[in-house]
Parts: sequence; C-alpha cells; structure tokens
Amino acid sequence: MTKKLLIMLYIAGIAILALNAVGSKEVPVDYAKPDQLFKLIQTQSEPYLIIDIRYPVKYNKGHIPTAVNIPLSDLCGNPPAVDEDMVIIVCSTHPENSREAVNLLKDLGYTRVFNFCEILKWSYELEY
Repeated sequence: MTKKLLIMLYIAGIAILALNAVGSKEVPVDYAKPDQLFKLIQTQSEPYLIIDIRYPVKYNKGHIPTAVNIPLSDLCGNPPAVDEDMVIIVCSTHPENSREAVNLLKDLGYTRVFNFCEILKWSYELEY
C-alpha cells in the first residue's frame, strides 16, 4: 500500500512541476495582430512607438491612434530617437513598404520591430 502511495505522490509532484513550468512561460505578444496592438494602445503595458510610413496626405486621412508619421522615404535619414529595445510597430497600406521599413529599422539596430502590414486590417477607430 505504501509503495502505491509513494508512486502516486511522485507522479503528482511531477505533474505539479510540469504545470508550473508551462504556466511560467511568457507567451510572446504579436503586435502585428490588430487585437494585440489595440490592447497595447489601451493599456500602455509597455513603452511603444507606432510609425505610420505613408505620406502625410494619407496619414492625415486617418491613422492608428498614437501613431507618428515618418514616411518611408524619410525613415533612414530620420530614424526614431528611442531605445533600440523599445517596441516599434510599423504600419502602412502596402505590405512591401512596411516590410522594407521593418528591415531598415532592424538594420539600424532596433530589436523589437513588428510589421503591422496593412492599416486596412484595423477595425477600431482611427485618429484624424
């Protein structure tokens, strides 16, 4: 009887350790997803910068809240003055342009850059 009890306690202990290990892992946040980006804007859970790389005319017709406008053509000569490990989200209406901007920022040393890709995915309210 004691042998069975010891085996059951051993198995229970392993199960608890496994659950704690799984529970302690952070799930990476993907700010390229609209719901995650919206949550970040609402909670400001960590410092971030949203860069809208479209031309000012398009930016002024509506942009994601808190986004700053740095057109792609200006990004290399005017990179953001933020820490290299700050969350940076690049958005545009053209996936290839935002991909180019993300690569440029990574080449400049920024480490947490997300490609929001298409503003058309944004189903929440825009700023004007």
